[in-house]
Amino acid sequence: MAGKPMTPMFLGIAPASFPGQKELWNRPELARNADSFFVRVGTRQVRLLQREIHYLESSHDTVIVHLRDAKHVVRTSLKQFAERLTPGAFTQVHRAFIVRLDLIATIRANHLTMDNMTNAIPIGQQYRALLFQHLMVT
Repeated sequence: MAGKPMTPMFLGIAPASFPGQKELWNRPELARNADSFFVRVGTRQVRLLQREIHYLESSHDTVIVHLRDAKHVVRTSLKQFAERLTPGAFTQVHRAFIVRLDLIATIRANHLTMDNMTNAIPIGQQYRALLFQHLMVT
């Protein structure tokens, strides 16, 4: 990210609260590997554990964070949210969707399903090869 570092208020995302939180936010290589971070949902801050995130869905200028039994709407872009996720645990499968790799249950020609989920997530043509590369499927 070039230029002025983005702040949690701008993104609606903040790393887990502890001493040195501001310094962590300005060091993306550390923040990206954090097990949890806070997101602003309306007027409250909600702590998200990365292992609880099933998938992310972009909708206009917000990201819908889908958990097992809940979802949160966060005002940020999908790209900005993805920068805070652990590399290798998630992958983008469509311009509007990022999924957690270890929760993919089935993959069909142009969509996939996640564990304990009935609705399908589309797979964009430009993301298909990367998905299979991450899953090491031939």
